[in-house]
Amino acid sequence: MVVDSFPELMDLFARWAPAVQAASIAEAISDLSRYGMDGDGLVERVAARAVYGSNELHDLMRADKRRDDALRWEQRRQRRQEG
Repeated sequence: MVVDSFPELMDLFARWAPAVQAASIAEAISDLSRYGMDGDGLVERVAARAVYGSNELHDLMRADKRRDDALRWEQRRQRRQEG
C-alpha cells in the first residue's frame, strides 16, 4: 500500500485498526482457552497478556500451567496415600 500524505496514512490506520484489534483479542481468547484459564487469576492473566504481549507471556503461561498441573498431581497422590 502506498500513501501520498499524512492524512491518507491516518485514514489507512483508522481503517485497519479495528481488524488488528479484533485479531489481537481473538488470539488472547484462544490462548486462554488453550491453557484452560477458566479458574483463579483469569483477569490477571488477561491483563498481563495485554501488557507484556504474546511472546513473553506465552512462556510464562506455559510454565504456570506446568507448575499448577504438577501441584494438582502431587495433591492427588497425597490424598490416595492418606485415604
